[in-house]
Amino acid sequence: MGVGLSAAGCAGGNPDVWLQVASRTQVDQGGEETTVVVRIKNTGEQVLSSEHNHFLSYHLRNEHGEMLQFDNPRTELPPIEPGETKDISMKVKAPTNAGTYLIEADIVQEGVTWFAEKGNRTATGKLIVRSSASK
Repeated sequence: MGVGLSAAGCAGGNPDVWLQVASRTQVDQGGEETTVVVRIKNTGEQVLSSEHNHFLSYHLRNEHGEMLQFDNPRTELPPIEPGETKDISMKVKAPTNAGTYLIEADIVQEGVTWFAEKGNRTATGKLIVRSSASK
């Protein structure tokens, strides 16, 4: 389901991060809030945490990979020490229309950069919305 990866780091150091979407998510109705489990392995040399301005977030794409919404809600990260792996429940708001979507997980250093912009790969999982939101 998920894609394991590691690559170059981010501002303020060189944290290498391996991400994997560890769960497939389905919601009954558009607009619902849900969680997607993302496994994060810190293979770098510095601690990752929201205390250091690191957050887990995602980009929303349609089933063909076209970007629908780049910037989405943030999920706080507990401290993840170098060499440590943690499963994080990332907050996701389902689109309002029924369909199959791709959730592309990434780490953002708020006000600085997305890790993918510095060479780290993202991890992608499916989000299935069974019915459109009620009007």
